[in-house]
Amino acid sequence: MKRPKKARTWIKETDNVIDKVLRTIGDKEKIEKKDFEKVLDLVIEQISKNRGIAPEIIGKETSQVVDAMTQFLQDTSTENRSLPVIISFLYLIYQSKLGILTDDMMAKINSATAP
Repeated sequence: MKRPKKARTWIKETDNVIDKVLRTIGDKEKIEKKDFEKVLDLVIEQISKNRGIAPEIIGKETSQVVDAMTQFLQDTSTENRSLPVIISFLYLIYQSKLGILTDDMMAKINSATAP
């Protein structure tokens, strides 16, 4: 399985995934449940493509990812809850739950993207 070795590469890859998802569903101010489910499916599809993992294996982590997403949204201010932020979070947290993205690399990505 291939995975980025540098935070910068993770960020670029995540930006590409955000662009692909937004092209598919459109950049919406507010997403409905059906839109969120579509976002989850598209993120899983991108991880499967980028990491060579069957979507069924990735999908097994969905309940943990949704729990983490709930906590993330509680901890994040309303103005910082954009669709690109949510897509980015989902893309990275799925890979974290799968053991692909280490805590150390996640910290590097966070520090590289912090304002």
